[in-house]
Amino acid sequence: MPRVRPTTKLGVYGQCDLNPEKAVILVSKSKLQNKYYIKTPNSDVARLSFEIKGIQGNRVYEEVTREQQHLRALSHKQFRMNENRLSEADKLLQTLWVDFVEVNNFLKDCEAKENESYETMETEKRRQIVFHEKIEHMELDLIILKDFGQMYEQTIKDYAPYESVLKKTIKVSETFDTTDDLMKRCDSLRKLLLLFIKALT
Repeated sequence: MPRVRPTTKLGVYGQCDLNPEKAVILVSKSKLQNKYYIKTPNSDVARLSFEIKGIQGNRVYEEVTREQQHLRALSHKQFRMNENRLSEADKLLQTLWVDFVEVNNFLKDCEAKENESYETMETEKRRQIVFHEKIEHMELDLIILKDFGQMYEQTIKDYAPYESVLKKTIKVSETFDTTDDLMKRCDSLRKLLLLFIKALT
């Protein structure tokens, strides 16, 4: 039975649908153009088989595996080098720390010795002042002693005749043996004279 109305729309895309005749023409045109559409090879064109694709895939896999192994070896080598560098850095840090402690202790000792030297200098300055004062007093005492010595020598010269008289008296006298005995006797007589004078007054 013939159709009463021809089919003008596909009823799939709504208002954007075309009738089948126009749609077939557009599809044929789109398959023939090469600008925006890449044609797939036909069945009669030679192309890679699954075996060759598998071989190529194995080659790519082996190459990637070798590259991974090479990168692993490089990373392992770099890891060892980094470990060595870290150990050397730790040793250097320990050495620097020991040197720092030694230098710090040396600086502290120098500071303590400097403070001690300042204290010693102050003490020595005070002692020097005291010694200067003592030296001045000793110089004054020496001047006094020198004057006293001169006066003593002059007194000895003045009393030299009396000493000769005492010696002559000891030689003549039978009572006195030494000058000390004679002086003691004279002192005792002088005391008695003083007592007698007090008694008379």
